[in-house]
Amino acid sequence: MTTLRTLAAVAATALSLNAAAATNPTAATANESQGDFLITLNLTPFIIVNSFEDMTLEANANADISESQDICVGGFGFDDYSITFESTNGSTGGTGTDAFELLGTAAGDVVPYGVAFANNTTDTTGTDSVDGTMGSTRFSRQATASDCVGGAENARIFVSVDSDDWQDTDDAVFEDTLTVTVSAI
Repeated sequence: MTTLRTLAAVAATALSLNAAAATNPTAATANESQGDFLITLNLTPFIIVNSFEDMTLEANANADISESQDICVGGFGFDDYSITFESTNGSTGGTGTDAFELLGTAAGDVVPYGVAFANNTTDTTGTDSVDGTMGSTRFSRQATASDCVGGAENARIFVSVDSDDWQDTDDAVFEDTLTVTVSAI
């Protein structure tokens, strides 16, 4: 009797686990038959960041410099993303002292600069990135990958240079490559 109860319990459990699985008729019926199955779509998150253009900063006597660039962050399969910044010459990607550094093309003078980010294109200032990251800040995805490929812009990067940092340099031209990385969360 115990064996019979055990078999009945196993059969009942198997039937309850099959509730979301495919169902197939076990016998033919007159005029129609019906079965069903579960369809599952698994998406691997895809993310894109684009709309970058080279940026030229123009210095005016005794004035801080600030420029911005609108970009697009989009994708599918995720709600939020993180963003990081890496300076080829700065400590975030090179051997510099400051997180972000422009390097003189002649004498090799160094001018530090700041990077900030806003998850929209309306803000006139952003949140500063002091170490190449945005800390634990998560940003909401607002666009699809096709929106970005189609030319949409939904975020803004700010670059700033303090006039005190470039007033006493020998170089006239400074350069750096800023790498922007977005990661789906």
